[in-house]
Amino acid sequence: MRMRVSSADATTSAYNYVAIRGNTTDSFTGTATMGYISLHTTGHANKRMSIDVFNPFDAANTFVVSTGLTVTPTVGLMSWEHQVATSYTGFTLLSLSGATITGSVSVYGYNN
Repeated sequence: MRMRVSSADATTSAYNYVAIRGNTTDSFTGTATMGYISLHTTGHANKRMSIDVFNPFDAANTFVVSTGLTVTPTVGLMSWEHQVATSYTGFTLLSLSGATITGSVSVYGYNN
């Protein structure tokens, strides 16, 4: 997932992430050119996923938390911070392998 503004993705290495995966001892940390929302690789397709994006429109760092459940069942939890103080107007979902992403996306907002 990449944050987006003015029809352009934010591609700098400013996405700092941490992840854990249930049913294993896997954990990951690092910096990347995109924010990871899933730990699952080919053969372990997500059946359900929830992604919460915090502060995307504020000219401040954007935070994301995602959870996913596979058929194994395995639960993955990822969080990341995009460390660029920009007001974003959208996001791009993409596959690391270039595979086609199928399914549906629903966008909801929280009301105070």
